[in-house]
This record gives sequence, structure tokens and C-alpha cells, in this order.
Amino acid sequence: PGIPVDDPPAAMRALGLALQRHLGGSSGPLYGVLFLRAAATLENATDDAPDTWALALAEGCNAISELGGARLGDRTMLDALLPFAATLARNLHDDLGVNESLQSAALAAAAAAHSTAKTTARRGRSSYLGERVLGTPDPGAIAATIWLRAAVAALALY
Repeated sequence: PGIPVDDPPAAMRALGLALQRHLGGSSGPLYGVLFLRAAATLENATDDAPDTWALALAEGCNAISELGGARLGDRTMLDALLPFAATLARNLHDDLGVNESLQSAALAAAAAAHSTAKTTARRGRSSYLGERVLGTPDPGAIAATIWLRAAVAALALY
């Protein structure tokens, strides 16, 4: 109820702060910084076109990487978030349409998250388990896929 949904940058900031306060483990600070950086990007944008939102998401992913040190392929939430952001930006650039771009990005995120089952972790909680993680997708990447799919489904209603 306290999130100002009529002001997207303020809503993202409020969401980021709430996630930092209430989400446990390392996910809280990481998701918090994702939304805080996205909010800052949206605040500095000259328009609110879909490609601006794709840029905000990419900047949020950069913030996660800066804070946690992870990169694509390290078997973390970024293994879902970065393919989502890249696919969304590419599809919007190719004029695929917002809903189709979002759907395609969600599929790319899911495929990338599931492909983490073939890799050992270099960062994140899974890195403590060594090769025992092989065969199981990274939980952080799967969690990111779940909420991305929920967000895409909610946006399709508009």
C-alpha cells in the first residue's frame, strides 16, 4: 500500500528499500540494489519508452554485479536476469512489440536459469558446494525466473 505506483521511479525505489529491509540472505541487498539502480536510471531518463525500461533493468543488473562481484556464467541470479535484460533490449530494438519482447525475454531467462545445472558455481551460496550442484539449476536463477514470469504476466494485463 505504501508504494507509489503512479510514479515508477519512486515505486522502484520503495520496492528496492523494502527488499533490502525484509528479504533475507544475500538476495535482499542484491535485489534491493537492482531496483534502486533501475529507479535512478528511470529518474534520469528523458522518456519512459520501453527501451528505457530495458536500460534500467540492465543498469540494475550492473549494480548487482558491482555489489556481489558475480558475472554471467557464475551460477547466480544474474544468469537469469542478464539474458532477460539482453533479450528484452534486443527485441525492443528490433520492434518486436512490448508484450512479445517481454514473453521472449522470460523464455530466455528460464532457459538460461536451467542451463546453470551444467555449471559449477563461482559466486553465490552454491559456490560452497562445489561439484555437488551439477545437475540442479541455481536456486537464485530459478527464483529470478519465477518473479520475472510473474511480472511479465502482470504487465500483459495492461
